Amino acid sequence: MTGVRAAVEWGYHEAAELGAWTIQHGYVRAAVVKADPIRIRQSPLWFTVDNSASGRPPFQRRLLEPSITDGWLTGRIGPRK
Repeated sequence: MTGVRAAVEWGYHEAAELGAWTIQHGYVRAAVVKADPIRIRQSPLWFTVDNSASGRPPFQRRLLEPSITDGWLTGRIGPRK
């Protein structure tokens, strides 16, 4: 599964804005456009893809063990919201 834009949300706050992303074998890897260093360390975090352009609800999954290194976010995808 791949996409060009996503977000990491903590409650109603945006913890990170993401560019190109991919999910393989239960793990996500995404380019970080911007991230809030405090919010990205909170819990629970949600990996969210806006599907409103296609008339579908957002894709939201729990983001577990997130890490940002050299402008890339990695983490494990958990259960849906």
